[in-house]
Amino acid sequence: MTPAWHRTHNHRFYRLTCEDYDERFESTGNRCELCGVSGPRSAHRQLYVDHCPQMGPWAVRGLLCGTCNTRLGGYRSQLTEQDRAYLAAKPWIAELCAREGRPILINEPRAEAVVLVGPRRRRFRKTDIGWAPERLDAKTKPRSWESLHQAYGPRQLAVGLSREQVRRICRAAGL
Repeated sequence: MTPAWHRTHNHRFYRLTCEDYDERFESTGNRCELCGVSGPRSAHRQLYVDHCPQMGPWAVRGLLCGTCNTRLGGYRSQLTEQDRAYLAAKPWIAELCAREGRPILINEPRAEAVVLVGPRRRRFRKTDIGWAPERLDAKTKPRSWESLHQAYGPRQLAVGLSREQVRRICRAAGL
C-alpha cells in the first residue's frame, strides 16, 4: 500500500501525478530499484524520485533509497556495474510516454503555433526572443524551446493552433 506521506511529497516537482507515483511504487514493491532495500528500512525511511538531470526534472528513471540516489549523483568513478546499467537504461518516463502515444522529445513547433504549457495549459507563442506567454507578467520571461522542453517535458507540453489559424480553417470550411 502506498504511504500517505507521498500525497504531499515532491513527486509533483518531477511532473508525476499521484497515480504515476503509485504505479511505480507498486511495481517496485516499495524497494529501491538498485539495492533492493525496503523504503521504510532505508536510511531515510523512504524512496526518492530519481531523474536524469541532463534531460530535466520530468525525466524520471525510478525510485531509489537515499544512499543509492546520493551515490548516483556523486563521482562517476565510484559507480558499480549495476549503477551503470541502471543509468544506461531508458528512463521510466519513456515507458509512460510510449503508453500515452507521445514522443519523449518534441521538436520545436513552427512559429505560428501556440504551445500549451503545464497543467494549467498556459499559452506560449513564438516571439523574436523566444517562447513567451500570451499574457506577460513580470515573473515570466521568454524562454528558448530547449528551456521549455527541459522544464516541462513531453507530458506537460502540447502544440496547438493559434486563434487565427482556427479562424482561417473555419472560414475555409464555411463555418
